[in-house]
Amino acid sequence: VIGYIAMWSAFPLTLLLGAKLIDRGPRVYGVIVVYNWLNVMSVVLATPIAIAHYLGLDPQLAEMLQEVVYLFVLVCEWFAFRRLLEVSLQVLMALLVIDFVESQIVFSLLIEMSRGPLF
Repeated sequence: VIGYIAMWSAFPLTLLLGAKLIDRGPRVYGVIVVYNWLNVMSVVLATPIAIAHYLGLDPQLAEMLQEVVYLFVLVCEWFAFRRLLEVSLQVLMALLVIDFVESQIVFSLLIEMSRGPLF
């Protein structure tokens, strides 16, 4: 539950804080809605793969399929951000990189939390 909340809120908070920097103010709210629905789509697409892996699907194939899902969602995110924010390619790429880095940081912290006390 903590992981879902952290993953769900990290990038939207960054968007809200950065809206003034990219001069897109109110447009950010629509982007956050689309971003959250893309996360739902990601979970819906990844769940059958995880179940199949649990039931015996080859781990390499499962990983490859997860990467395909991730790339598909990333392309959808790129398209949505481009249409809704109307920003330059550089700003768009920066947003996608920030989203990726934040996700990796949160995921790494969650893995560490699952192993025991952090401090």
